[in-house]
Order: sequence, then structure tokens, then C-alpha cells
Amino acid sequence: MNGIGMGIVLVLLPAGLVAADGDGGQAAADVIPVAEQLGGSSSGAEARALSREELQFVDQALSHGMFEVRSSQLLLRRPPKDPREEVFARMMIDDHSEVNRRLQRLVQDRGYVPSTRLDDEHEEMLEELADLDGDELQKRYHAYHATAQEEAIELYEAAARDLEDAQLRAFAQETLTLLRAHADHLATHDAELGR
Repeated sequence: MNGIGMGIVLVLLPAGLVAADGDGGQAAADVIPVAEQLGGSSSGAEARALSREELQFVDQALSHGMFEVRSSQLLLRRPPKDPREEVFARMMIDDHSEVNRRLQRLVQDRGYVPSTRLDDEHEEMLEELADLDGDELQKRYHAYHATAQEEAIELYEAAARDLEDAQLRAFAQETLTLLRAHADHLATHDAELGR
């Protein structure tokens, strides 16, 4: 080899990227494989590392979806008087479970292991709901879901418009249709109840 010995080169890379939450804290320490950090791919397909903004969207979107599922499960454990409440809660569980599975697969195929915990805001809302029952639980559930739907729509609109990753943009655009349908369903139901 031209008289030059082969040596081992040690390159120190960060273990992963950290998605920061809005307060500048860490939402979760998540690993992107070294191959992808160097511009390669862990799956053989062309993939680039996700940006901090994209990782933040993923974690926020998953937290939103987990809140929708867990709060709806909570509501169903205390059977609502109005059967429309049960229909809405089951729809939230089914739809958001599927959305979360799709998003998790999308980013896991890219080497990112997303957070599986609620963010602080969603955790606090879920804890408040857990302390309620009856009419107060249903009212607060609807109020939280109305707010969560608005926030999710804003989050997904920004992702569909601003994210660099084409797969995440397409996912966000597709999911917006579902989120808007949920918001419309909730608004119609609340109007029927005079809320």
C-alpha cells in the first residue's frame, strides 16, 4: 500500500440529535444512525438526516396524537351519557392511533426513534381530565379537544408548508384533511349541545 500503513481513524460524533421543546429544554434525546449523519442510509434507500425542526414536528405531532388517544380512552372508561360522545372518542382512538403508527413508521424507517411520552402541556391536560367525571369530564374533554384540534391543524399546516423533507410534508398534508374533519365534527356536536 505505497509504504503507508493503514491506521484506524476514530471519528467522534454526537450520539444523536436532540429535539428542543419550545422552552429550550430537551424533549427527548433521539438517535439518528451515524450512516445517515454522514449522508448515507441505514435502510439502503436515499435518506437524509432529519433537521431539528422536523424532529420537533414529529415529537409534537406524536404527543398530540397520544393525547387524543389517551384522553378518549379515559372518557370511555367513564361511560358518557350521550352516545355521540362515545362515537367521537372511538373515532379519535382509531384515527389518531393510525396516524401515529404511520408517522412512527415513516421516521423509524429513517433511523429516528421518536419519543413515546406526552409533552408537559398534554400530560397536564390528561391529569386534569383524570380527576373529573360525568358532565364536567365531557365538557372539559370537548374543550381540550377543540383547543388541541386547532393547535394540531396549525402544527400540520406549518409542517406541510415549511418542512424540507418531502415525505414529512406529504404526511402532514394528508393528515390535515383528517384533522379538519375532526374539528368540524367536534364543532357540529358542540353546536348541537349548545356549547
